[in-house]
Amino acid sequence: MEARQCRVIRGHTSEYPNPISFTKGALLVVGERHEGPEGWDNWLLCDTQGQKGGWVPLANLSEGRQ
Repeated sequence: MEARQCRVIRGHTSEYPNPISFTKGALLVVGERHEGPEGWDNWLLCDTQGQKGGWVPLANLSEGRQ
């Protein structure tokens, strides 16, 4: 899957240790979409500079660099 960039439009607080963190307006590199029975529909694996990747809800992102 080709990576793309999305802009954060809403913050999110993780319930898990060592989450990816970012603020509104940040650019993330977006990878795969979660697939599985866990009910994590519309979550994307994202990376940002200087951190390990993490899962981000699609509702918190805007496509592209706008």
